[in-house]
Parts: sequence; C-alpha cells; structure tokens
Amino acid sequence: MQGIGNTQTANHRMLPAATAVADADVHTSNARRTVRLMNRRKFLHTNAGLFITGSCVSSCVQSPTFHRGTSSRAYSDDLNRLTEWVVRSVVHEGIELLTNLPSRKTRGGRDRGDLKHLCWLQNCNLFGFHALREFEPDMAKSLEQSYRGWYAKAFPDVEERTENYLPLGKLPADPPPEGKFYRTILRETETNGYTIGTETYHPDQLGTIFSDDPRSLLKFGALGAHLRNDKRQAEVYFKKAFALWDGAGFRTPRRTQHDAYYTRYLAYALIVERALHVKIPATMRDAIQNRLWSVQDKDGGLWTNYNRDGSLPPFAKKTTEIGPLTLLAYCEQLWP
Repeated sequence: MQGIGNTQTANHRMLPAATAVADADVHTSNARRTVRLMNRRKFLHTNAGLFITGSCVSSCVQSPTFHRGTSSRAYSDDLNRLTEWVVRSVVHEGIELLTNLPSRKTRGGRDRGDLKHLCWLQNCNLFGFHALREFEPDMAKSLEQSYRGWYAKAFPDVEERTENYLPLGKLPADPPPEGKFYRTILRETETNGYTIGTETYHPDQLGTIFSDDPRSLLKFGALGAHLRNDKRQAEVYFKKAFALWDGAGFRTPRRTQHDAYYTRYLAYALIVERALHVKIPATMRDAIQNRLWSVQDKDGGLWTNYNRDGSLPPFAKKTTEIGPLTLLAYCEQLWP
C-alpha cells in the first residue's frame, strides 16, 4: 500500500494519552457537506420514549421507544467546522493518518511534539474514518485504506476488533464477561519520524465497571449490554451514568488528579442515548450539547477538558479522539 514507510518491529510500551489536531491543507466541498450536515438536524427532532431526569435516574423506567430531544441551537455550522478540522488533521508525509495532536500545544502552551508525531490507529483513526463516512465520505475511504494498510503492515498479529468498536455498533471479537472490560495493551512501531500506535487486549487482563466511572458505564456497560441484547442491563448502566450528571458535566469521583470535566463523556452520553433509543429531558440534553459545543475552538477542534465555570484547564488538548467521537454522536447511519 502507498503511504506506508519502512517500519521497525512493533513493541510494547506505554504511550501518552491519545490527542489530536492538524495543519495539512485539504480541499473539501463545503456546499455539499453543508447540505449533509443540515440533514443531520433530524437528529434533534422529538418523539416519545424513556424519560430520565437527574432526580429520578434510579427510579423512572419505562419501556424505551425511539426518541430525539429538541435543542434551541442548530449545530450544523459547528459540525461543519469540526469536520473540516478532522480532515485537516491528516498527516500526509507518507503516513496518511490522523495525528493525535496536530497543534502540538496544550491549552497552557506546553509543547507536546511527541503527540504531534503520534498517530493512534485505535481509537482516533478508527473513530475518524467511521465518523467521516457520513460527513466526508471520500476522506473516510482514504483514511480507512491507510488504517487497514498499517494494521496489515505493522500489526499483523494484533487483534483489531476491540472494545473501541462499541461506539461503532459492534462487539469486540471476544466480548468480556458481564460487568468487566478489557484493559488495553499498547503496541507501536516507528516510521519516518512518526510513531504509529494502537490498542489491543489480553483475555486475562480485565477491569471492573464501577458505578462512579462515567466512561466505563456508558461505553463498556450500556453499549456493551445493548449490543449483547441485554436491554435491561443497558438501562441500568445508562441510569447509573446519568446519576453522575451534576449540571455541568459527568462527575468522576474516582479521578483525584484534577477537578476538570472530560468532554468525551458528553459525547458518549449522546451516543448511548441514541443507541438505546431513549430520551432524557430536553433541558438536560440541551445542557449536555451546549457544554459539548462550548469547548469548540475557533479552528473547529474540541478541547478534551473544561472546568465547571466553562474555563479550560492548562492541560486540555484538542485531540482526534474527542473530535471524531463527537461526530459519531451525530451519525444517523450507525444507530438508525
């Protein structure tokens, strides 16, 4: 495959947390994409379904039916700018993948050149080409070709079907036991000054889905149970996750390093709501979406973290994990 340089032997090494954004010039059809994005507004229409509020999360359960909450804002322009940002984040130079942190800098100005030169197959590029299938299909095809080419070239022995497929509507190749998730094993290879990395798992390395961890409740719990057709358990995880909503974001009592909120939990909440065909109150849904889009920078990228007052912590980054993950929350084809 073209675009894949000479690689060294892949090895095990812990890498920094995935991140992203970019600088490459890519010509796109704005008019065509805007039409597609305007059509995404159907995502914001309402019907009827499971009603969950912050005060009755543990008790208000009805049979879930299809529902979409309304919003006071139209997100087409925001989605358009985010799509363009993701497309610009592709590193060419013989790599043809999304770089984790194209801007190279954190919000506080710290130089993270290591992340600028890190291209994470899972989950950034996996989320990237799946999200772009609806928003920029030509780029999606190119990115998917590079993604699969790098797997074949650098990681032929690595299981590619991991739990990162859950937000895409697919179970991993070997689903973990109920209440558990696989801890990730990181692999990497070096080429042309870049690190190509990915995640896989080992059947014996399991983590527990805790009731005070929004990400594991939403991603591994609710989506995993839903895809196993365990609707009752999926609702249980969903309600536990929303019990952590405090009006500004999803609390993470388990994390003690800082008090900032994680933007990705907002995106996962919208994905899970959409996947389970459930409804949360319009005011709560608007608050989640408004928080999500309030961290969009002027270049179109989204910051990974924010404070309760809306300010940004100095360690926040604009990454190609949160960008494509947010686009996935608005993809109609994944969860019709």
